[in-house]
Amino acid sequence: MERRIRGRVKRARRVGLYPGKVSVHTPIIDGFDKVDRELNGWAADPGCTAGSKDDRLAYCQTLWPKTTRATLPIPTDAVLKPFFTESCAAPDWNTGRTTYSCCQ
Repeated sequence: MERRIRGRVKRARRVGLYPGKVSVHTPIIDGFDKVDRELNGWAADPGCTAGSKDDRLAYCQTLWPKTTRATLPIPTDAVLKPFFTESCAAPDWNTGRTTYSCCQ
């Protein structure tokens, strides 16, 4: 989902989870998402350590502190995402187990 604010595109805040892999999220720069075309619009966890066993709301709040809930987007996201092993050596492209929207 996208919204235009003052001529800039603001994308939905989402996290992708996949067991045994580093979590991914839609990146944000200066309050607006920056789409990384090489990674299909996704970025790996900044520390390359957070995984799917982490609490999804708490994970959303580490990226977007004002998040109050993590919900399943409708429709469910079936986009390929770059899930990495620990240390972010090389991506394993997969849709992941679940994608959540981080809502305020």
